[in-house]
Amino acid sequence: MRYALAFLLALMLALNSLAQTSYRIRLDTDANLRESYSLDSNIVAVLPQGAEVEVLGGFNRWLKVAHADAELWLADWVQYTQLTEGTTLLVPASLEPHKPAQPSQTMIRLDTEANLRELHSLDSEVVIRVAEGSLLPLTGTVNRWLKVVFAGRELWLADWVMHSRLSAEEIAVIYAPPPPPPPPPIIDNCCLVDRNCTSDEEWERGFFDFHANWCPAPEAMTDMSMS
Repeated sequence: MRYALAFLLALMLALNSLAQTSYRIRLDTDANLRESYSLDSNIVAVLPQGAEVEVLGGFNRWLKVAHADAELWLADWVQYTQLTEGTTLLVPASLEPHKPAQPSQTMIRLDTEANLRELHSLDSEVVIRVAEGSLLPLTGTVNRWLKVVFAGRELWLADWVMHSRLSAEEIAVIYAPPPPPPPPPIIDNCCLVDRNCTSDEEWERGFFDFHANWCPAPEAMTDMSMS
């Protein structure tokens, strides 16, 4: 009897680890649904981009979803958009690559879109979906999760999401100040401004250069005609 109760308790704990408030997602690409949470498991269905499914829970890097009266498994790294109660209310998304105003000693660059979560767990709420190419300061790690900073807030990124760690040299190049603008060309054909033009060719060059702001024009514009 004691062993039966222990087994029942273990089973309840295992089920609770899969429990999660259900929500809907829309696939942003074609995706495989499998019998179990493993790449070795049989593929039961292939859903097209745009298909919506109900997420019932999660385990490790897999989402348990409802499809055709069955509970199947979808890899969490498949690109999708989280919906709220079947509506079109999206998880907030950073459409443009994010770049902090100031660099950090340790930074990563996302090589794909990615979810940033409140905690280091697939059961945790997705706070924002950030764009490919975003730069994120890295402040710590827990198991297979990276603690990153986004818009001044510490959030969590799964380390299996494709990303690149930037070297100090790469960070320096990215945050290098822009080069100064080139000096204006030195042109000495501003005969319309400070002297009379001596030929039609000089008058034509001076006329176009003046309107291109290549001549140091005085405060009052002189007569544009030849005299």
